Amino acid sequence: MEWPRDNVFRPYPELLIFPTIAAGFLLGRLRYRSLALGAVTGCLVAGLVIGSQAKVEIDGPIKSVFFLMFLFALGYDVGPQFFRALRKDGLPQVFLVPRG
Repeated sequence: MEWPRDNVFRPYPELLIFPTIAAGFLLGRLRYRSLALGAVTGCLVAGLVIGSQAKVEIDGPIKSVFFLMFLFALGYDVGPQFFRALRKDGLPQVFLVPRG
C-alpha cells in the first residue's frame, strides 16, 4: 500500500494519529476470558504496529510529547484504582499498632 504512505503520511505524519487511535480503541475492546488491554494500551500497541509498518519518521520532540500524553492517560486511568487500593490495604498496614 504505497500511495497513502508516500503521498499522505510521509509529508503529514501527524495524520497517522487518527487511524492509530481508531485501531487502538478497537484493539482495546477485544477480550480473551478476563484479559483485556484497554484503550490506552491498545493505542500504544496499534501505534507501534502502524508506525513500524508505515516507516514514517517522527521527530524527537513529537515522540516525547506523545509518550508523555500516553503516561498521563495511563496514570489518569490507573490512579484512582491505586489510591483506592492504598486506602483499603496500604494505610492499615502503615498505621498498624502493635498489640501487647
